[in-house]
Amino acid sequence: MSKNTASAPRLHALPPHITHPATYHHTHHPPCRALMPLKPHRTAVPYNRRALVFELFHAVQTRDLFRGVLSESVRVFILTSIAVFDSGLGSLSVIWEIRRHLQCDITYLADQKNFPYGTKTAAELRRIISDTIRDIRQTISPDFIVVASNTPSVILNIESGDVLGIRPPLRRAEYISKTKKIAILGTASTIKSRALGRYIAQCGLAESTTIARINSSELVNLVESGDFLTRPKKTRLAIRKILEDKLADKDVATLSSTHLAFLKNHLEDMFPDVVFLDPAEQLAKKLAAMSVPQRCGSLRIYSTDTGGTFVKILRRMGVRNMVASWPP
Repeated sequence: MSKNTASAPRLHALPPHITHPATYHHTHHPPCRALMPLKPHRTAVPYNRRALVFELFHAVQTRDLFRGVLSESVRVFILTSIAVFDSGLGSLSVIWEIRRHLQCDITYLADQKNFPYGTKTAAELRRIISDTIRDIRQTISPDFIVVASNTPSVILNIESGDVLGIRPPLRRAEYISKTKKIAILGTASTIKSRALGRYIAQCGLAESTTIARINSSELVNLVESGDFLTRPKKTRLAIRKILEDKLADKDVATLSSTHLAFLKNHLEDMFPDVVFLDPAEQLAKKLAAMSVPQRCGSLRIYSTDTGGTFVKILRRMGVRNMVASWPP
């Protein structure tokens, strides 16, 4: 066992069905190469067009389409393709949740040249997100594009059609909270934005429910730098400094930066009376409801800046996929 692997056994790293698919046996599906850089399934299997149309029609008539009882040619033809992007490592926590609920082809884009999104103005974010979505559509044309960052999802309200965002699950938080005192942990831009205030109002929470906004940008930077993997003492000191007083009377907190999901084990250990909600779970369930169940998928990873420490951090987390430059 390597030094890095042994040094942090409790970290919120990727689970075995993602990092070591060959040794993992899922309850319902055989082991699959979940994150191997496979060729897209859509072009991998030849098919007879007339036979395919006939089988699709038959599948709809017999409801096999909705139960996933399809031949390999049809299953491959309709395999869901999802592109997930944000400014760095945060997308991995979202991919983890998607993999728990759905097997599909995933393209992961780490837009590191624009890290962090959490310090950008609304105008800067609008340009970055619009350009990235356009490039993804033109380059890989996925079925869904996931903006795996709370900051643009809240500030720009980008959801439309095939584009999905991720936002604080406040209604869920209110439902499970006993004290009705809830915290939102997010980046500086998200926490300070008027858009977050409008979003809170739109959620229709009870008047007795109070929301505390906590700037957690320092923790986001801690994750993106990789220090959370190798410096657990520094990580816990930073968490204590930022959150100890502010979470004193809260019983639910939303992890409203996708980077913060990697600190969930630390947070739950240090604040056992607080429930930490990861909004990626709701997003993954939504995607699964809109997709046909599959047995396996693939992951392709791209980065807008492959010259930094990004690849090294991925390796420490057990992700061995090749990282290509974006645009390809």
